[in-house]
Amino acid sequence: MLCPSCKKEKIFSQKIGVCKECLLKNWEKIKTKIFELHEKGRKLYGLPNFFKEGLECKYCANRCKIPPNQLGFCGLVKNENGRLIRLAGTPQKGLLEYYYDPLPTNCVASWTCAASGKGYPKFSHSPKGEVGFYNLAVFYGACSFNCLFCQNYSFKELTQKLFP
Repeated sequence: MLCPSCKKEKIFSQKIGVCKECLLKNWEKIKTKIFELHEKGRKLYGLPNFFKEGLECKYCANRCKIPPNQLGFCGLVKNENGRLIRLAGTPQKGLLEYYYDPLPTNCVASWTCAASGKGYPKFSHSPKGEVGFYNLAVFYGACSFNCLFCQNYSFKELTQKLFP
């Protein structure tokens, strides 16, 4: 596609509207649109945006402020009567999601994964990758990032169901 900013053939998100280079170069002009996209996505899952006032949470690098009886940016910390209560994401209370991922997988560790043929014949059924087998994918549902194109966004749905 042709980037409307630099007029060069580039691959970029239509939602964002410009290529990576133009996004970085023109951040001050484009950041309002990016923040609006983030806010719109968070609203779909009932997650709050940053509040300006409240009790400061120090569980992650966001250091959000949480007003009384509200959830923090991650949706897993609540300000109850001036005390921060961690609803999940502790050694005692994890929020996990899992599924069987058909191989070949999109695993981030595919370069070491036996399913890609690494370790054949001891750890893999085939030297060229495996078809017809499954990998158990487990995700920790306590993410404090806000990635626009998160491939594991479903934890937000789980958070919304558990902590409305």
